[in-house]
Amino acid sequence: MTKSILLITTLLLSSLLMPGCQTLEKRDFQVSLDSALAAYAAAMRWGHPAQAYSFLDPSLEQNTANQEALNNIRVTNYKVFQQPAQTAEDKAQQSVAIQYVLVDEQVEKTLIDNQVWKYEKETQKWTRFNAIPVFE
Repeated sequence: MTKSILLITTLLLSSLLMPGCQTLEKRDFQVSLDSALAAYAAAMRWGHPAQAYSFLDPSLEQNTANQEALNNIRVTNYKVFQQPAQTAEDKAQQSVAIQYVLVDEQVEKTLIDNQVWKYEKETQKWTRFNAIPVFE
């Protein structure tokens, strides 16, 4: 009888502790996504938009013409209007409005950037999984 009670108690405690481990994993997953998005936003907002390509998934073809065009813009505002949402086990999406000035024309423009991010388990980092928008 004592062994039965001990077994039931052990099973009950194990079932209570398992969701806690899963919650910690999910929190770490969210923290790593938030860090990647913050680093990307900082690169875009604070004068280094060409660095956006360092966040791009290696499997995507880089548009070098667009990469060079990024040297002609100055981002004046970067505002998240759709908070990051997990769309699959290893993917997330967010939407931002980017206001920028074309340096050679001194014209302010706005574009909507619908970002798709993918978590790479091997490297344990998030990469952008869709094209960098064209700033024209």
